[in-house]
Amino acid sequence: MGERRGKSKFKKNVTWVFIGNAFHAVLQFLLNVLAARVLSKHDYGLINYSISLVALFNSVSTLGFSGVISKKFAESEDLGGAFLLSAFLSRIVISIPFTITIMIIGFAHSPDDSNFHCILLCQSLSLIFSAGDIFVYWFRYKYKASTVAITRLIAFGIMSIWRLIALYLFESTILYTFCTVFETALLSCFLIFIYIKQKQPKLRFDFNLLKSMLGVSYPFIFSAILATVYGQTDKLMLESMVSTEAVAYYSVSLTLASAISILPSALIEGFRPEIFVQKENSEENYRRRLAQLYGIVFWVCVMYCLFITVFAKNIILLLYGEKYLPAVGSLSLIVWYTSFSYFGAINNIYMIAEKKTKWVQITTLIGALLNISLNTLLIPHLGIYGAALASLITQIVTNFFVLYLIKPLRDNFFIAIKGISFFYWIRKQ
Repeated sequence: MGERRGKSKFKKNVTWVFIGNAFHAVLQFLLNVLAARVLSKHDYGLINYSISLVALFNSVSTLGFSGVISKKFAESEDLGGAFLLSAFLSRIVISIPFTITIMIIGFAHSPDDSNFHCILLCQSLSLIFSAGDIFVYWFRYKYKASTVAITRLIAFGIMSIWRLIALYLFESTILYTFCTVFETALLSCFLIFIYIKQKQPKLRFDFNLLKSMLGVSYPFIFSAILATVYGQTDKLMLESMVSTEAVAYYSVSLTLASAISILPSALIEGFRPEIFVQKENSEENYRRRLAQLYGIVFWVCVMYCLFITVFAKNIILLLYGEKYLPAVGSLSLIVWYTSFSYFGAINNIYMIAEKKTKWVQITTLIGALLNISLNTLLIPHLGIYGAALASLITQIVTNFFVLYLIKPLRDNFFIAIKGISFFYWIRKQ
């Protein structure tokens, strides 16, 4: 009976993670499409360039806690409040100097572009206000993903009205971008308020617990930096080697390619706490859940890739209009990277569970070096097509083939193979 109830909670939690992510991602996608149609290609490219620049620092400001805090909850649930507040405050403290650094870089890059400076400031402040999203992991761990889903949609709905007014009434790039900060701040405030109201474990700062978390999460800080480097290098290099308009075209390709992220991300976040729990209770169930996750994510992405490849031109014409038709070729190519890009997050779950986190840094370093090398080689000759090809090759090599090449991770490679080949994840549970 208890096992059946646990499975029911798990499925309900995954469902709510999916519902919340789906609604948020679809609405966010539609707003991005509207922004691309209303704003000039230059302004749209500028927004995406600033996002890439901020993302480089965001990878450090999270301190790698998102990858390990669910495991900490599973080990010591009664200390959940101490883990949360310690992580929350430390993220705020480290984000402040990063925000200042980003603005210094912005002024050095474009000293006379006040529009760019304002956009960058709005984006960079989100580093500070996003610290509250650490509470998301507690609610999902406690199988209360519905709380996160509903709260996120409320915050997003409020700010969506602002974004529409900014686009259609004021046609203001700055007001539109400012919504990013305010939405993040609203979500953080809502989650903290609900946590306190529900009388969850008392929030308190504990320096020793913070050190213990950093001791486990530090490999993920380094790997997050490297992952962001090879995730954002293409846009940064396109801006410097080609043009801001090229960034706009490439961003359209990425937006459409990653639209499927609704489902894989929900599955990964929903499976994550369950995998850690099963690791403590049953090795067989642990490996089954992991293989199921690999298999479902891979084949969902493959079906999406086939659809996008066939209808790329029609989709861009329908959503973005003729001015973004140069993005068709890069979209048809880069969409295939999604089949392997989400493997990185699943690989991290395996490495945490197996206490092999030192390999996170090594695999991500391989990816960063490979991506930078490929972009440097291909972008000058192929433009956005070169950036797309570089991303595709990097994801396949880093998140899949490298697992086989590194002996301590070879077991993970075969778990992924079992998942992809329908061996493990459709068996009777």
